[in-house]
Amino acid sequence: MRASVDNSQVEKTNTKQLTLYVMLRKKEKEEADLEIARMVIANNLSFNLLRSPEFINAMEAVARHGPGYVPPSSETV
Repeated sequence: MRASVDNSQVEKTNTKQLTLYVMLRKKEKEEADLEIARMVIANNLSFNLLRSPEFINAMEAVARHGPGYVPPSSETV
């Protein structure tokens, strides 16, 4: 005999997990945005850099690489 499953309880659990995941991702984005802002300000870079297609492409490449990316040295660049 099968035990019945309360689907409403399963949906609540999935919703709670999704909400936590969304909150964590939002926090990660806020932290990344803050680090980018610090980089721009600390190095006296133009805020126009953030609109640059090259900057956007670089950020997307880093995101695709994922955790563990090590930026190139000044000698490499």
